[in-house]
Formats: sequence, structure tokens, C-alpha cells
Amino acid sequence: MAVTELFKEFAKKQDVLNIRIMMKNSLLIDSTFEDFKEMEQLTQHIKTLYDVHDGSVLSYEKSDWTKDYMNQKMVQVVDNFSHERIKHLQAIVSYLYPVPKKQSFQDIRYAKNMPRLNPNSSETAYQAGKRRDAKKGRIIRMQRIALGSVVGGVIGGGIATVAGGTALVGTAAGAAAGAVTAVVVNNHNRRR
Repeated sequence: MAVTELFKEFAKKQDVLNIRIMMKNSLLIDSTFEDFKEMEQLTQHIKTLYDVHDGSVLSYEKSDWTKDYMNQKMVQVVDNFSHERIKHLQAIVSYLYPVPKKQSFQDIRYAKNMPRLNPNSSETAYQAGKRRDAKKGRIIRMQRIALGSVVGGVIGGGIATVAGGTALVGTAAGAAAGAVTAVVVNNHNRRR
């Protein structure tokens, strides 16, 4: 999610209350807090945005960190928008709604928990299915063709021909350099 035009308008007008509400809400919407960081950048010129912490006690016992506790702190942060409260809320949100670890292609491809057709084989069900489809002639070939420059081509997309149909992905207009076309030839409808 990117910072909205409405937020940018509030930042321009220095509408502190609405900025605080939107920044607080972003903590729940984006638990990576990237949107919050972007919002901070857009509002760094507003001197009255952050308050000095009012001294109220913030629990750092994770056993206290429930959704009800978080909701209380979300309400309180609007009236006392301090750096301490924000960091506290970020810790609570991270605890209650952890961001899933991103897996690389290699992690997924070689994951030990991928289903196996044969427990004695290192081949995954996906790999076995792909091999079986190629053997039965369902997939003849898949190739990529890189084009240097295409006049009247596709910008930011590609054309894929799959099973006799055509799908256009991206925005068609003008010309594109380096467009990629992927062609999958499927033998499913051919006579055997």
C-alpha cells in the first residue's frame, strides 16, 4: 500500500488530528511499517505532530499484549502521539501480527516439507507432474523471445499464448524496448 493522496493533502494542510489517525491506522494495515515511515517523511516539517510522552505506563510484558490492550493504546496514541507510544504500538503489532518470512525461490524449490509422491525420492509432486506432462506430450516446449525494440508493441507487459487462447498482460501503447514474449505450446488438443 502506498501513501494516499488524502494523506498527502492532510500533510500539506498540516491537519495534525487526521494525520495522527491515518498514521496510527497504518500500523495495523502494514505491519512492516513501511507506509508509516513514508508518512513520517512527508510530515517531518510539522513540528506539532509528535507530543512529549505523558508518562503513562506502557507494559512491556508480552503476556499483557492482547488485542484489547492494543486497541486501548491505539485510542490513547491519538491524544498523546509520542515516539514512545508509537514504538510500543509497533512492538505490539509485530507481536500480535508477525510479518511472514519471505521465502526465496531456492527455499521454496528445495523445501523439505514439499509433498513427495514417493517418500524415497527427492522429487517433489510438482516436479513429478511436470516430468509426467512432458513425457505425455502435454507440454512440447516453452521458450522466451527477447525483442530489442518493438514499434507499436507492448509497454510493461507480454503476450502469452496458452492452449490456443491469447492473453494480453500490461498496458498496450506506443513502443517498447526489451519486451518479452513467452510462448507456451500445449499439445492437449492434438490427436494422439
